[in-house]
Amino acid sequence: MAERAAHLTATSHTKPSIFEVVAQDSLTVTFHPALKRVAMFLASCNPEKYGWLIGWFEEVYFAFNTILQYCYLKCHGASFAEAFYGLQRVPLRGISLHCPRLPPHEEAVSLLCLCVVPYLRTKLEDKVTQYQLQGTSEGWVRLHSVLHSVWEGCVLGNYLCYMNGSTASHSPLLHLAGVTLQYTPEQTHESKFPLLSAKFVGYLLMHTLEFGAFFLQFLQWWHSEDKLRTSLTALPVPPPCKVSAEARQYGRVCPICLQNWKIETVLSVSGFVFCYRCIVQYIRDNHCCPVTKYPADVGDLIRIYSSHS
Repeated sequence: MAERAAHLTATSHTKPSIFEVVAQDSLTVTFHPALKRVAMFLASCNPEKYGWLIGWFEEVYFAFNTILQYCYLKCHGASFAEAFYGLQRVPLRGISLHCPRLPPHEEAVSLLCLCVVPYLRTKLEDKVTQYQLQGTSEGWVRLHSVLHSVWEGCVLGNYLCYMNGSTASHSPLLHLAGVTLQYTPEQTHESKFPLLSAKFVGYLLMHTLEFGAFFLQFLQWWHSEDKLRTSLTALPVPPPCKVSAEARQYGRVCPICLQNWKIETVLSVSGFVFCYRCIVQYIRDNHCCPVTKYPADVGDLIRIYSSHS
């Protein structure tokens, strides 16, 4: 009885609060759009050199995220965001408070949930966005909405169960990996890298990434606070934009096929209206606006529902 009570006390003491697990989840979600903004900025500054990042961003991010998460799982037994908040993963079967390494099966499934699942989810959401722009496959769009609602409900229910202590893991993906989170023991705070060439460089790189993550969170907070402080009604009304020669030329037709619009779709980075099939194929091949040459991807397309559509 005494041994069991001691084990429960240690487990309870090392269990993170709901605020910490939600914070590390938020950091994981923030990292992708923050890096995508950086890629968009580089592409807009130098389209010839960095324009390819727009079309291949998801693949580049998937490779980067896989390498990053693999290194952290190997060295800290945690994802990047979890290690940032001083947490580590431990297997649900036989919790150990001292070994930072996960068993091979839990480590492999953790890497799958951290990298492959978000990548496939992003690709699925892009496909659903295309269906919404086309106005087709409404059944798939509804199915995606239902599945999304069910998933968010499971996540919320898992949070509630975690708070009242009826489950050891706060996330369904952690359950799938067979792990839970605990505070990193004090001895694991010591450097895993001796002061030797390559390993010391890896140590510096990981800590630089952690500082960068903090900086990205600060920028996101500052940007949201700035939006709250600024009232659009208090700003002066800008003068109307001058209509360019290109806009007059393509006022009633698609700039690509030079025919009347079919499934009118506006490209938000330039404001020109195209046929959906024309602009989707062009962006997939060139990753820019055909008129202004501004960097663009499929996510910048907005379907127009006019009276004659």
